[in-house]
Amino acid sequence: MFIARIAQEQLRQTSATKEVLHRQLIDLDRQIKSTSESMEQLRRSEPTSSRLSLMQSDLGQAQATYAQLLRSQQDIALAEAKALNTVRLA
Repeated sequence: MFIARIAQEQLRQTSATKEVLHRQLIDLDRQIKSTSESMEQLRRSEPTSSRLSLMQSDLGQAQATYAQLLRSQQDIALAEAKALNTVRLA
């Protein structure tokens, strides 16, 4: 019983974390799309603009953060599966 309660508490905690990660991923996805669209418009109107390199840097940072969040989401899913396996074994 004790192990099952601990596992369920861990699942509750991971559920909240998953929700936060999901929202962050949605926000970053919007940011990435918006920045990409802005860059495309700027390329058409001012192909030599110095703002393009700044936007490219911002885009790269957002994409790296997005990839990190995806990895975190996968790590949580793996931890959750392990916790469920522990409950079944107990």
